[in-house]
This record gives sequence, structure tokens and C-alpha cells, in this order.
Amino acid sequence: MSVVTVRTGGDRSGDASVAPLAGVRLALYAGENDPDPIAEDWARCTSDADGDCSFTVPSTASGQINEGERFWVGQEPDGVPPGWFVNPSLRTGKGSGSGSVESDYRFRTPALEEGNTYSSLSDFMRSTAWSAVPYVASTGIWQQSRVNPGLPAACGLDVAVVLDLSASVGSALPQLKAATDQLTDTLTGTPSRLALFSFDRNSPSTGTANHPDLVPVSTRDGADAFKDLYADWALGSGTNWDQGLNAVAQAGPVYDLVIVLTDGNPTRFSKPYSGDGTNTHFADVEGGIFAANAVKAKGSRVVAVGVGNGVEGISGINLKAISGQEAFDPANPAPETADYYQTTDFAAAGEALRNMALTQCEGTLSVIKQLVPEETEGEDVTGA
Repeated sequence: MSVVTVRTGGDRSGDASVAPLAGVRLALYAGENDPDPIAEDWARCTSDADGDCSFTVPSTASGQINEGERFWVGQEPDGVPPGWFVNPSLRTGKGSGSGSVESDYRFRTPALEEGNTYSSLSDFMRSTAWSAVPYVASTGIWQQSRVNPGLPAACGLDVAVVLDLSASVGSALPQLKAATDQLTDTLTGTPSRLALFSFDRNSPSTGTANHPDLVPVSTRDGADAFKDLYADWALGSGTNWDQGLNAVAQAGPVYDLVIVLTDGNPTRFSKPYSGDGTNTHFADVEGGIFAANAVKAKGSRVVAVGVGNGVEGISGINLKAISGQEAFDPANPAPETADYYQTTDFAAAGEALRNMALTQCEGTLSVIKQLVPEETEGEDVTGA
């Protein structure tokens, strides 16, 4: 017999580490595109507390039926614990959005030899062959996504804004900032607070700083102070969803809502960063999923907003993987239930964020109290 072991993961637990996830059900398939797994008990496994899912494959000795066989490891459609969902495929291809491929999330074992144990962390699945098309190099840790938490039913949210400052944003940088301005303006006058993060190949992005502490925007002065934090930000290079979200997960405050504004698929992951900075591999998306899981584990809802050609079409499956399964539908009367958006430009993104934020504030009246120096008179709030 031979043993095939796959490591399964849940939440990012450090800059480069992932906590194991028990209860993940995998299966062996005879072919890459077979809809049904092999109909044998040995062709199924469930991950244990260490995140190991092991198949004990019989008859691999010389002359036996499974000698030299190479099976495909795949996830059963409902093969996750409660509170998680399966990503049966991910988008790979150029980070710019060209040459997109919807790649099935399956991995082929080595040719099985009697008495050997094969690990996804070393013998298959894990790869650093960044140039190999269709870019399915993986970390070797099987991904699945946490179900997205809901928003609190209140006008007034603690929101973390995570901005993509990769070079591909290019001349649209002013529009990215304007979309963030629009969200800030929408929440001004409500008991909301905002935090700010950025990423390129790292987080914070080159030449910027993250601001995890929440800034009240109940007054115009507070909103202007928040806008000043990113007013002079410039662009870096590379796209690391993983570290942008991991910075949020490691921050002290717990946010009601985390909004990721991005114009492209990830081309980097982990810290120190890995990947080639040009193409989107399984590994780049896996990192983003693990970090998003860690954010959701704190109770924060993640909304991914993809803007422009770099995240159109099937790139939606990657946005879904870091947020949740419901795409924004303009006909949906409850936009706050949408997990991810795909819009044409940053102006449209700003409008989508505005509508989502305002939904929580319909039919409410916010009274903002300010303490002023005792020498002020009338409606003068100088020094409040």
C-alpha cells in the first residue's frame, strides 16, 4: 500500500503560517475532470486536528492493480465543516487580467510505489514553478473559505478600508482616492469610525503606513482628518491580497466591515513575499483566502470590490473566495448582503459603496454631541 497525505488549512496564523482545519473531506478521482470520485472507501479521507487528510491506497506493489497509478485529489462538493464553503476552481493567468483561466482546484499524485508516503507539502501540489502555464503552483495547503459574517443592523459602523496601490492602478489613482472619499462622505455624520490599510507587494504599500486605529467621522473635521491620511499616497508594485488582509487580521481593533478595493488579481503572497509579481497562481489566491479567513474569524465582514478589466469576468471567483458567495446584483433591494462587486471604474465603485453604507442608515437620525471650550458662544464649535 501507499499513503497520500494532504495538508488542509483555515486561517492565516502568522506572516507565512496557516492554522490546520479539521473536518475537510477530500476524495481521489481517476481523471482530472471526472465528476465522481473512485467508488472505494480508501478513496476518501477527512482531515484530522492537525489538518492532515490521508488516503491509504491498497495494491500498489509490483504487479498489483494500483502499481504506478496517479490519481487526482479533489474536494467533495459539500466537503467542509459548518461555516465554510468550497472553492472548486480559482482564476489563474496574468495579473493584468488577460489570459484568464478557470483552473479546477485538483492535484495529481505522483506514480504510487509500495510503501511510500506522499505529502502535498513536498511531493505534489506544492510548487514554485511560477512560469509554468496555467499557473497552478500552490502552497501545498488545501484552501477553503469561511462563510462571511453579516453586518450589524445599525447606522454607524467600524470600517477598515484596504486600498490596492499596485502599479496597475496607474492614472486611476485619483479615482481610487475619490471612491474612498465618497465612502467617507457617506458615513460622515453617522457614529461611524474608519481605519486604513494599503498593499502592493507588501503591506503597507511602499511609502505609506497602515492606520489600524479607528478615526471617528461623525463630524466633518473627523472625515477630513481621515482623508488626509491617504491624500498623498503614491503607487508601488505587485499585488499581495494576502498581506493586505493579514495586516487587518493582526490589527488590534475588530472591525464590523472590511472593504478591499482592488484593480487586479494577486501576484504575490506571504511575508516575506513570494510569487513572481506578474502572474496569478493558486498560491497567490490561497494566501488571500487564508488571510481573509483570519479576518472573518474575528467577526468582520469582508467585501471585495474589483474595479476595471483586471478583475472582470471569471476573476469574480477569486473575489468570491476572499469574501463570500453572493455577487452584487443591481436589482437586489438589499445591497448590504452582497459579498463582492465587479465594477467598471472607481466612480462606480464609490457609488456601490455609498449605497451599501446608506442602506444601514435609512430611517435613522444621528445626534452628534461635541464638547466645546466654555468661552465659546452660540453655535460656535471652534476647538470642539
